Amino acid sequence: MEGNPNVPAPLPYPRGWFCLSSTRELKAGAVATRRLAGEDVVLYRTRGGRVRAIRPHCPHLGAHLGHGGTVDGEYLVCPFHRFAYGVDGICRRSPYGPHPPELSLTLLPVCEVNGMICVWYHETGAPPDWQLPELPKPGFSTPVQRTLQADTHPQEVAENISDYGHMGPIHGFVDTKELVTARTDGPVRTAKVRARRSLPLVGIVPVDYAVRQFGLGLVLAEAEIPALGVSMRMWVNPTPTGPWRTQFRVFVGCAITVPWAVPDRFRDPPLAVASHLLARFGLTWLTHDVRKDITIWHNKRYLPHPRLQRGDGPIGELRHWARQFYATAER
Repeated sequence: MEGNPNVPAPLPYPRGWFCLSSTRELKAGAVATRRLAGEDVVLYRTRGGRVRAIRPHCPHLGAHLGHGGTVDGEYLVCPFHRFAYGVDGICRRSPYGPHPPELSLTLLPVCEVNGMICVWYHETGAPPDWQLPELPKPGFSTPVQRTLQADTHPQEVAENISDYGHMGPIHGFVDTKELVTARTDGPVRTAKVRARRSLPLVGIVPVDYAVRQFGLGLVLAEAEIPALGVSMRMWVNPTPTGPWRTQFRVFVGCAITVPWAVPDRFRDPPLAVASHLLARFGLTWLTHDVRKDITIWHNKRYLPHPRLQRGDGPIGELRHWARQFYATAER
């Protein structure tokens, strides 16, 4: 169901924060073009490290700043006539003399948090009415990442997390039990789930999941595997790029529980390497899971009024929570 501009999508673009890059992708002096809600967004990082997100076209004569635009110190320089814009979006320099023209770029709300660069989307251009939290990182490896594409919508991804009924046939869960009924606090939704699932080379082990959803654009699943002494922090971030078209940025970090008897001098280097290798294994495992869902999403149809069954999980409650991210509550 890849986006067709002549066919209205069954759900509009939702409001909220969406991940357009990792911190590591956007180095000092870099300029990158991303898609969000059917339009280009240009990201850049100044030499001093500040990140900005802007509408892509220079207001002078319309050049695309993501195609040939460069960073000069704290300025973004247009590739067409070399007009230079400051971090406030205002033109500060031009080749036509000492007095720059009264031109300014359209800045978009952007934040850099938890190793991710996120941009705010609202259909009317309204500013953010909530923020993303910075999470502690004790003992976790630097996240590894992968980017995937799917013909789906962020709400379908959110619903998938509450669809406990598909966990067995699709993902190999032996059983799934909700430990704490999902709770909502405005745009944040949390749930705790215990499951037994089959892991490659390991077999069936119990896994405890703490899941947090920050709007419809960012999903954090923290998995505890006591039998292996492993904790994993997994982000699955769906960003709508076009009508019923989504790009996922998936991140995985890992931490290992260390027996107290291991001497300090033997802990850090081996554990850092082991955590990194486990994070890569976790990324492969998570990507494999997401691709199974992508196959379903690619061919399924969104039903505004599904005939939900007792074993499905709290999909109806999830849809009620998701209404706040649209211009109308009739979703």
